[in-house]
Amino acid sequence: MLSGAPWLGAGGDRSSMGGLVPLLFLASFLAHPMEVAGVFPTGMLEFKSTKGHTYCAAADFGPALPSQKNAPELLLVEPADPEKQNGCKLPLVLPPTLPLGLPFALFLARGTCSFESKAAAAQAVGASLLVIYNTEESLYANKTAATPQLDYECGNGQAFLSHVADPLWSPLNDIPACAQDPRCASRRCLVTNTTDPTTGNTEVCCAWDLYMTMGPDPAIETSLATLTIPTVFVTMRDAEAIHAAMLSSASNSGALVSPLVASAKQQQGTGLRVSVYERYRPDYNLASILLWLLGCFTVTYAAWNASRVGSWREKERAAAGREAGLMNGGDEGGEEGDEEEETPVIELSVGHTVGFIVMASSFLILLFYVNLNRVVSVLYALSAGSAVATIVAHPFLRRVLPRHMARASIFQYRRWDINITLLEFLSTGLGIGLGLWWFVVRASASYAWILQNIMGISLCILFLSLVRFPNIKVATILLSLAFLYDIFFVFLSPIFFQESVMIKVATGGAPRADETFCEKYPEDEKCRVRDMLPMLLVLPRINDYAGGFTMLGLGDIILPGLLVAFAARYDRAMGVKLFAFHKCGREGRYFRLMVIGYALGLLMANVAVYMMKMGQPALLYLVPATLGLFVLRAFKDGTLGEMWRGPPALQPPRLPHHQGGENREGERLTPGTSEELGFDGIGAGAGACAMPVEGHVRPGVSVGETAETGAGGIQERSV
Repeated sequence: MLSGAPWLGAGGDRSSMGGLVPLLFLASFLAHPMEVAGVFPTGMLEFKSTKGHTYCAAADFGPALPSQKNAPELLLVEPADPEKQNGCKLPLVLPPTLPLGLPFALFLARGTCSFESKAAAAQAVGASLLVIYNTEESLYANKTAATPQLDYECGNGQAFLSHVADPLWSPLNDIPACAQDPRCASRRCLVTNTTDPTTGNTEVCCAWDLYMTMGPDPAIETSLATLTIPTVFVTMRDAEAIHAAMLSSASNSGALVSPLVASAKQQQGTGLRVSVYERYRPDYNLASILLWLLGCFTVTYAAWNASRVGSWREKERAAAGREAGLMNGGDEGGEEGDEEEETPVIELSVGHTVGFIVMASSFLILLFYVNLNRVVSVLYALSAGSAVATIVAHPFLRRVLPRHMARASIFQYRRWDINITLLEFLSTGLGIGLGLWWFVVRASASYAWILQNIMGISLCILFLSLVRFPNIKVATILLSLAFLYDIFFVFLSPIFFQESVMIKVATGGAPRADETFCEKYPEDEKCRVRDMLPMLLVLPRINDYAGGFTMLGLGDIILPGLLVAFAARYDRAMGVKLFAFHKCGREGRYFRLMVIGYALGLLMANVAVYMMKMGQPALLYLVPATLGLFVLRAFKDGTLGEMWRGPPALQPPRLPHHQGGENREGERLTPGTSEELGFDGIGAGAGACAMPVEGHVRPGVSVGETAETGAGGIQERSV
């Protein structure tokens, strides 16, 4: 049996105050994580001649890059005029002996004109692709010195020159003390406007050499309709590798030759042949399917477990077991009975549902204006760690530790009736320790997502075992309000708050600085974003160069899970095996229907993410797929009114007129037991469907006799 969690307050308190803390945590679960895409080199430039490759970044203008299968093989050429290598001086002149009609890609240096104007010029001379490479010259941009942070970083490499070579981008200025610094990825150094006051030498610092996304030029009228060739950007280091490959491919033996020989080979159409295509990313990531399965499993198991925990019928069975143990001369409950405590259960009311939405909205708006994400992460680590202690550590240690050791008291305080056993101490320590471990490594360790999932699943299981719907009326109000809550804070909140409240809270918001600057200085104050809220299950994307995670909010498990658990409790109360697929009449199919509905709803949410290329509020799909199906099924079965008020089968027995009856043999019956109420239990035999009936046939009673429940207990009559 599950023990209470420390964040629940008074055990078993069903008042509104008893439900505030769980509802506050539930409110925080409704912040759905959305993803913010990063900037990556999305293209691959493959050297067909030398079997090498490098990455490239596709432009925002022009057509998209083709797939690897559809990418044409092109001859990579440079302009014949050395003074027009950047494509800014028109007209461009191609190698004169380039075979007519041979598809080719143009290789241009970054220069003073716009990227889009270069693409238009390349298209005008018949190029099928444009490759633009970064240069030191372009970083100076007609300046006498480079710009700090924008163009260079002295922390990555620094040196001083006694004499600055002309031009500024001369390789002579790339002195080894700077360019060969291990921190200098570009292996290039730029001249700054700083001099050493003692020696008068000029400072040079390591140049930035990053991929960039080339944007369109608003000054020219070129559109996607007129610009038909793709354009990609490569770094200085990439350009160095490409030039080396061009020289290598120009030699029949593969050895490097002079640039003049390479140019001659290029003119003959025997130079470097390349193929540029989009890097492979799966259309639908396998991680999304695995997370869908994980979400369905969590809801199914948590609902099944909730149908066992706190059930009055389970308590009756446990009491009968303890009584049998005493009659046999043993301890109460046998081996493990004394280790199990009554689980406090909170039944939600209409007031709870309204209070939940108010708290959830207030909490979300507070997080929108105030950065409390780290505080929430600490509280989550402690509460989820407590759930791990209850769901995982406690049952495991109870079976591993010897009974006398597990029950050994290590701390007592009789005034407050506190008695901590070794089992409780170890399980709590392991659970809280795992939560704190996750908090410390959550942003750095590659395995942090595993810890987070263990905590999240445990919290869902514990929550559904402690909080429940008493009827469909409460379920309808809560899920309908949560449905509207999701829609408003994801899609409509920008009307009132200038941006989506849910997206900002879930993702931490966008950096205040330019994305290129933040790529260089991710720790800068203007680039820091809030910690992402941790109330979610995550799986790393599989076979995706961009990395990232597929995520599912715990609120999308817990809220529909309350309804699935309600269905499981009802089916179990009707005496039906939840996982037995046999014909048992109309009862016993609500749980299976809810599991199927949840799976379909979550699948629809995943399909919507795939089609719309953006995160989706899953409750938008889960509420109709679960609550809608439940209401339709109950209406068809004629039990909607009963479900709306609260099924009698879920209420504990009330026997005001007697304290128990006698069975046929004259033995006194315990009030409220299965025998007195006409139950055989769950699954009376192979393939049996035990459920409450008025004329229940008991063993030992002939076919012509039935047992009835009356004011005087079990009575028998002939039929």
